[in-house]
Amino acid sequence: MKRIISSLIITLLVLSGCGDLELRYYTRINPDGSVLKRITAVGDSSKVYKNPFSFDISDGWTLTYTKQVENTDTLFMAIAEKTFSCVEASKMACYSEVDSGQHENVIIGYKKKFRWFFTFHEYSETFQQRFPYRYYKVGDFINKDEQDYFFREDTTVIDHLNKAEKDVWIRNGEQKLWQFIAKSINAEYINLLDSFAKDNGYDRVSNEQQLLLYDIFYKSFEDGPGLKEICELADSILSTSWVSSLYNSGYFDQFNHEVDHRMLLLTSRKYLVEIEVPGLIYNSNADANDKQIVKWTFKGDLFQYSDLKLYVDYRTINWWAFVLTIFIVLVILWKAFAINRAGRSYN
Repeated sequence: MKRIISSLIITLLVLSGCGDLELRYYTRINPDGSVLKRITAVGDSSKVYKNPFSFDISDGWTLTYTKQVENTDTLFMAIAEKTFSCVEASKMACYSEVDSGQHENVIIGYKKKFRWFFTFHEYSETFQQRFPYRYYKVGDFINKDEQDYFFREDTTVIDHLNKAEKDVWIRNGEQKLWQFIAKSINAEYINLLDSFAKDNGYDRVSNEQQLLLYDIFYKSFEDGPGLKEICELADSILSTSWVSSLYNSGYFDQFNHEVDHRMLLLTSRKYLVEIEVPGLIYNSNADANDKQIVKWTFKGDLFQYSDLKLYVDYRTINWWAFVLTIFIVLVILWKAFAINRAGRSYN
């Protein structure tokens, strides 16, 4: 835990070139409402052939392997494909309870509104936050420019500063980001302590004690104590001995694992997402729009500390409504003509 926490901010600033996987998500919503999903993992053979997908490919997915040469490099591909009867059936297709720090969990959202001649569709794919704790929002600690710099590798936000100003700006951003991380970890640790205390008749952690524990987690950035030492310090703060006993019994093992393995940024993993829809697109946050296909390109750190929602709104034509409307109009006109004709005959 101490090693991971101490190096996390440095990891944020390193653009890794270790050749991690590239994941390509393709979704096609067909006119009949069925949905084709194809996820392709691209990389070297050691990663591609080790089941690079975070969802259950044994659940009706067709898995194939191929390779291609690009610029003298051989790229290996694992392709998982499955057709669903409707959007609703595909909603949890790419979601799993596995460690989301190393994988991605994608939640599909879909709404439609019938408006006689047209039906308006709102479709989204949300890449869920990898960081396991949601007690705070990262946006409450670092502003948009800082998020662009740390998570989108956008250095243009500080181009107007001189070197000394850039150093100060980056250092302040690091400190605020670490405050978010330390507060989140501390909140989870307090939650674990309070849950045990409630079930076993101990006093819950007071606000003053929470602040003292937060200070310990915050200082762990500067090569501070590991979790075992933190539990010993917690005993001292709480004037008890049961926290260390909990640590020795394995009570904090999952917490320790989450901190060690679900906080690392996967900056080298690239994502390409394409969604094809059977109608006129009128709203989207896509990077590119090619007729009925919207496209996004991003890296995994973009949804490390907050959900990343990709959405496309489109409109389909209800041809039957046009036909029915024309039929009704013709019937009304025919009846009006018949009534008018009958009136003239009577006169």
